[in-house]
Amino acid sequence: MDFFWLIFAHYIGDTGLQNDYTIANKEKYKYILFSHCMVYVGCIAVALNYIGILSIWKLAFILAGHYLIDNYKYKFPLRYRDLIDQVLHMGQLIIIYFL
Repeated sequence: MDFFWLIFAHYIGDTGLQNDYTIANKEKYKYILFSHCMVYVGCIAVALNYIGILSIWKLAFILAGHYLIDNYKYKFPLRYRDLIDQVLHMGQLIIIYFL
């Protein structure tokens, strides 16, 4: 059940708290992408704290990984872009949950 909170926080931070401006401009402007990643990390931090496994390395791993994934996802074919993005993010969540 604890992993559910990470998935919930992921969807809140990755889609729920993004507005149209962020979606349209995070590919063009790295500071917008970075701010999106910081909001995402904040959501994940709340979930990690709630389930009792919060640590700085996990937040750094999520921040760096989310930034890299979202920065390079536009290089993938449009058809698979969202699938690859979500699979990689879920992989990150699995790593921080079990380590």
